[in-house]
This record gives sequence, structure tokens and C-alpha cells, in this order.
Amino acid sequence: MQENNTYDEYEIDLREYIMLLWNKKWLIIGLVIIAMVAAWAVSSFIMDETYETEATLRMTDVSGPFRSVEQTRENLRSESIAGPILSEFGYEPSTSRFRSFARNNINLNRIDDTNYIRLEVAAGEAETAYQIAQRMSDAFIEGSDEQYDNWMSRREDELETYRQRRENYDRQIQEAEQQIQELAESDLDAAARNLIDSSISQRISLYVQEYDRQQERIFDLEDRLADIERAEVINAAYMPTSPSEPRVRLNMAVAAVLAGMIGVFGVFFIEFLKEDDQ
Repeated sequence: MQENNTYDEYEIDLREYIMLLWNKKWLIIGLVIIAMVAAWAVSSFIMDETYETEATLRMTDVSGPFRSVEQTRENLRSESIAGPILSEFGYEPSTSRFRSFARNNINLNRIDDTNYIRLEVAAGEAETAYQIAQRMSDAFIEGSDEQYDNWMSRREDELETYRQRRENYDRQIQEAEQQIQELAESDLDAAARNLIDSSISQRISLYVQEYDRQQERIFDLEDRLADIERAEVINAAYMPTSPSEPRVRLNMAVAAVLAGMIGVFGVFFIEFLKEDDQ
């Protein structure tokens, strides 16, 4: 019996709360409308517009300053690369304005677990964002190509060294085999020939091992070089046609939700104060 009374009291209280909100609905609706209008006005006339564009790039596989996302991000934001680009748009290097723009408006992220990265640039004008993204992409390719060429040059030198060593061992093998042939035709007694032949054969065995080792190094390096790719612009930056910020509809929706919550809380709070006065 006591449980039924508790349930009835709860049902009565809930009905009272609903009726209280219904009686104050125009107050809540008014707050929501005012908040939405205010959010629209602030978003449309006060907040600055921001245009965003992006480019998809592929990093090279060789080691260097443009190999990892973190290094590439810091390089593109640096004064040596971003400085000459941003200075044309009024962001002079070694200033707080330059550093703020580079940190907040130029971003780089890896796409999943691939060698592809997304370069994102935001600016107050569509043309500015597009031009900066284009030049950043060009700077990335230029730096990556220099890194690639230097790495490939060192690997080609390394490959040529292995080839020369292989040719040298091949020549020594042929010379040793010639010595064995000449030894067989010499007038030395059998014991002496066997002793010398054994020594030469041991040297040939060592030369063959070294020859095979160099050959293996050549094959491994050639396979590795065949898999290495240059950096590339997969999708170039595009000219943004509409601002990404401010998001007027989103701001109005957030303002409406917040105003509705404040209105409901305000109605209950006022009612609570009235009950205390009584």
C-alpha cells in the first residue's frame, strides 16, 4: 500500500512539472528564439569568415626530414619554408602573427597507416588559403625530391662499390683457377703440387664466398631501390567556394539547445524560490 502511495505522489509531481513547463512555454520559446537570432547575428556579422582547403600528398620512403609526419609538419611550418610563402600574405617571419598562423592554420595529418598525408590550410580569404596550400605542396615536393636524390645517390655509390668488389673477386677466382691449371702442367713433384693446389683451392673457396656475399648485397639493394618512390601530390589543393567558419546553422542549433536548457532550469529555479517563500 505504501508503494502505491509513493508511485501516486511521483506521478502527481511529474504531472505538475510538465504543466509548469507548459505554462511557461512561451518564456522558454522566447529564450530559444532570442538565442538563435543572437547566434545568427554574431555568426553572420561579427565572427570572421575562414576558408579551408586541403591537398593529399604521398611521402617518400627514404629517411630524412620529410620522412615522418611530425618532421614534415615542423618543416613546413618553419621560417625557412613557410617564411617566404607567408610573408607574401602579410605574415612576416619571426613575429607572433606568423607563428600563430603557422601553428593554427597549417596542419598535416597521416591518412590511416599509409604514406599518404593530408595538408590542411585555413585563411580568411579563399584565394589566400588556396595559394598557401599550393606553395606548401610545391615546397614539400621540392624538399622531398632533394632528400630522395641524395639518398638515391648514396645508394647508387654503395651499389657500384658492391659491383666493383664482385668483379674483383671474380677476377681473383679466374687468376687462381689459372694458377691451378699452370700448376698441373708444371714439373713439380706430386707432393708439392698437392700442397700448392690445396692452398690455391682454399683461396678460391674464400673468393667464391665473398663473391656470393657481394652478389647477395647487390640483389638486396636493387630490390630495395625498385620499391622506393618519390614524393607525389595525389590530390592538389582546390579553391574553396564557401567559408568553413563560422558554421551559422551549427551555432544557432547549439544556442537553441543551451537557451532551452537555461529556460527549463530557470523555470524550475523560480518555482523553487516561490515554494521557499511560502
